[in-house]
Amino acid sequence: MIKNKPRFLSILSILFITSFFVLPSASAHAGLVSSSPEANSVIKVLPAEVSLTFSEDLISVGGKEVNIITITNPSGTEIQSGPLVVTGPAISIPISETNPAEGRYTVNFRVVSADGHVVKDSIGFDLGIQASPSHLADAVPMNHADNENSSSNILVIIIGILILVAGVFIYRTSFN
Repeated sequence: MIKNKPRFLSILSILFITSFFVLPSASAHAGLVSSSPEANSVIKVLPAEVSLTFSEDLISVGGKEVNIITITNPSGTEIQSGPLVVTGPAISIPISETNPAEGRYTVNFRVVSADGHVVKDSIGFDLGIQASPSHLADAVPMNHADNENSSSNILVIIIGILILVAGVFIYRTSFN
């Protein structure tokens, strides 16, 4: 039996409220912050490299490829590129395209953030032409980790509500 009702309710309330602030932040994953060339940009010259910057450091395991970037040209063919370079939250890859075609280039990436979560997505840019509306509709960057965060946040809310309901149930059964 609970001897101090107000203290019990205070502790239960603090635990419930804290779960909303602590648990969602622990489920955050890396997200794409910027890219060069910028997503959906129109450029005149193919750059010597593509770089992506994320909101968290990326894992770099010596000798093992855990992060991947591929670049496809307007015909859908993967273009030649050099070794990846990971520096903190940034990753870059040199491009070796001798005769670049005008059109839409797609940068596909799969990276592993320092907390071990995988972020897989793609961005696009256009070389030498104005982007068509269909390219823009297809190329809006979407961070798949955001979908995981939404699911995690809903789970945290449900757990918080269950904790509160259990506390009320225990309180009522202990004092009646």
